Order: sequence, then structure tokens, then C-alpha cells
Amino acid sequence: MPYQLSCAPAARPSKGGTCQAVTVETLESLEALELTAAAARGPPDSLRKTKLCKFHLRSRCSRGELCSYAHSVHELSPLPDLYKTRLCYSYVRLGSCEDAKCRHAHGVAESCVLAAR
Repeated sequence: MPYQLSCAPAARPSKGGTCQAVTVETLESLEALELTAAAARGPPDSLRKTKLCKFHLRSRCSRGELCSYAHSVHELSPLPDLYKTRLCYSYVRLGSCEDAKCRHAHGVAESCVLAAR
């Protein structure tokens, strides 16, 4: 039974854009689409303060406390573990993946959710 989405999660518009309806054939495909969209967006703070601000190093950062980059080594956060948080492109397109070292999920059941901070 096909599932109809009025606005696909991966294609949600930003600030006044439009989106197109998407039809997926199986519930597995629908879950995969939603998982891929969630991983693409990621938790908003997942990469916040993981690198030093190059503008602050030159005394040119105008964002201050709102800056997404660290202004000192004490503000640095560890990089998140992104292992299996996105679906494997080969697995989704071809139904299999031959890469023994692939770091992507091979199906919704194998996927991990990136923990919010």
C-alpha cells in the first residue's frame, strides 16, 4: 500500500519555499525517509562549539555568545559519534552494500539516533 506524504521530511522548505508530495511504496521506505531527514537535520546543538572560531582568533567575531564556534579551548565540545546515524546510499539504492568498513546504517533497524545534548 503506497504512503503519501504531503511534504517529505527531507524536502521541507526553508523560509517560504515550497515542497512536493512524495509517495513511498512501503512502511520501511517511509521510515527510511524520515530517518534520513532526521539525520540530515541532526540535533541543533550536535556540532555546536566543536571547532574554534576563526573570526574570534582575529578579534573579528561579531556573534559573541550566539556564535556556534568555541572562543577558547575550554569551550570546545567533543565531536559527536555519527556511526550509523544515516542510511547507506548503496543499501538504499541497490539493496546491498559491499563495503566491509561502511559506517552507515543498512536498514532502519540498524540505525542509531544521535543523542541530543
